[in-house]
Amino acid sequence: MEGALKSVSLADMKVQHEELARLWTACERVRIDLFEACCEFQRDCNAVTLERLSVLTASLKILERRCAEQRDALAQSLASANH
Repeated sequence: MEGALKSVSLADMKVQHEELARLWTACERVRIDLFEACCEFQRDCNAVTLERLSVLTASLKILERRCAEQRDALAQSLASANH
């Protein structure tokens, strides 16, 4: 029975790890978009670019929070598996 529980835990951790990787990749894409928007804003200084910066910054904050939550969940799973 213990082996079956360990397999489920490993499968769960794999799913958690894949979700963390997906979130991390999304964060990186938003960071790149944010950098590009900053460069564009330096050139143009217009309201549309400023709004885009605002939206990207908010999106990045949400994604970073979700990454942290997912990272913590994965760490808890790893800690549970070690006990």
